[in-house]
Order: sequence, then C-alpha cells, then structure tokens
Amino acid sequence: MRRNGISPLRSRRRFFASALLVGGALIEYAPLPARLSFCVLCVILGALLLAAWFLPRQTTQEILKRWQFKVPSIPVGTGKTFLVSAMAVATAYTHGAVIPSLGAQVAHDLVRSTNVLTNGAALALFAIVAGVVGILARRLSSRVLMSLGAVASTVAMVLLVVSVTEHGLLLFLLATATPGVGYSLLFLGGLQALNAAAPSERRGGTLSMLYLVAYLAMGTGASLLGVAATAWGLTVAIDLGASAIILLCGVTVVLVVSTRASCASVIKPMMRCALAGPRPAERPAAWSPDGQRARTRCAAARRTSSRRQRR
Repeated sequence: MRRNGISPLRSRRRFFASALLVGGALIEYAPLPARLSFCVLCVILGALLLAAWFLPRQTTQEILKRWQFKVPSIPVGTGKTFLVSAMAVATAYTHGAVIPSLGAQVAHDLVRSTNVLTNGAALALFAIVAGVVGILARRLSSRVLMSLGAVASTVAMVLLVVSVTEHGLLLFLLATATPGVGYSLLFLGGLQALNAAAPSERRGGTLSMLYLVAYLAMGTGASLLGVAATAWGLTVAIDLGASAIILLCGVTVVLVVSTRASCASVIKPMMRCALAGPRPAERPAAWSPDGQRARTRCAAARRTSSRRQRR
C-alpha cells in the first residue's frame, strides 16, 4: 500500500510544486511567455509517453498476451468502497479547480506582485504541504484519513473566502497551505481504501476508473468556475468553488460513516457466532426452525467475512 499510495502522492506533489516554480520562471524571464511553458510541457509529455511505452511487462502472462485497450471497470462487490473512494478523491481533485486556477489571480491581487515567479511560489505552498502531510499520515486508516481530510478542506475553504473578502495576505497563505492538508488526506484515504478492496488482477482498471472520475470532477469544476469568474467576478467564483468543496466534504463524511455502519452490521453477527461458546441448553434443537435460521445467519456471516479477507 505504501508503494501504491505514498510514492505516487509524494512524486505528484514534488512535480506539481516544481511545475509552479518553473512555469512562473518561464513566464517571467523567458521569451514567448504565453507559449513557451506549453511547449516545454508537450516535450515532457512526449518523453513520458515514450518511456511508458517501453516499460517491461510485469509477469510472464502479460508477455504472452497481446496488448489491447481495456475499459475501466468496477469489480463486483467493491461498489460501496468505490463510491466512498471516488467521492474522496474527486473532492481532493476539485481543489485543483480552485487553488491553482483561481488562486493565481487571488495571489496576484493579495501578494501585489507583478512577478509571476513570486505568485507561483505562494501557490507552491499547496503542493509542498500536501507532500509533507502525505508522508506523516501514512500510518492512519483510510476512514480516519478521509474524515480528517474533509474537515481540513472545509476549514481551508472558509479561510480562502475570508482572505478574499478581507484582502489579507497571511490568511491567503494559510488558505493556500491548509487545502494541501485536506487534499493529501482525502486522496491518500480514498486510494488506500480502494487499493485494499480491489482484486489484484483488476486493480489497474479500478484505479483508472477512479482517476477518470476525479479528473472529470476537476475539469468540470474548473470550466464552470472560469465561466462564473468571467460573468460575475472572482469573488463570486471563489464563493461558489468553496461552497461546492464544502458540500462534497460533507457528502464524503456521510458516506464514510454510512459504510462503516453497514460493515459493522455484518461483522457483529459474525463475531457473535464465532465467540459464542457451546450452550446446549440455550441452543435451539437441530430440527427447530429457529435453530435452522440461526445456523443460516452464522454461515452467511462467516462466508461474508472470508470473502472480505480474500479480497
């Protein structure tokens, strides 16, 4: 799990922070400020595509198979876990529609600097804090991570709205760093929960489906907030984006609590069946309908537990 959860988060935040700083430097000091950064990005993407194409196969079975496209899918039995994980990761990615996009203009207004590199360094706090928190929180359970991430994101959105309203630079720096905490915890918790529930042979497709939902949420949010900022102004767009993230955080917490309750309703009967000692006087007779129903419930609880352990 650390290999599949912590390392991608750490590398993603490192490259994101570097992109903000390098992009700001290219726009500020290099020629063709409106085009050069995109040209550099295209070169990097081409190099990554070439490197990924020649990656070695992982198993002998993969070598024998002919390469083909596969549709992202959700394995049977992981629907509830996928729903919670997708909501948490989509909420985390929605931060990208508010902080890096709208936050750039907010940084320009509050930092009061015409230097793009300085504004990019202010936004890089988001990525730096996210990477540090991801390393420190790696031992927490997925439910705790998603719950704490929702709370941190809610506080961050309140700080962002207040900083824009009050034009406070210190509040804006806090509002830039605090979403990094919420993003990191939500992303790590959602990825951790789905990684543990998905079968190993279907994990790639399941995670692809998760990322598809997350990027759709971020792209849709960024587009809608851009339209709102153009039509009604930056302050209204910030309020709408912050309200949307707070709403998504609330839904995430509700889903986490509800899935925990549903799991407890299955596990508790199984524990009672396993821990109940031999009590011949209290146990229904073998031919009794009550006894048959009791044995059926215990067997169903044991089968459910064994299936979850195999996953």
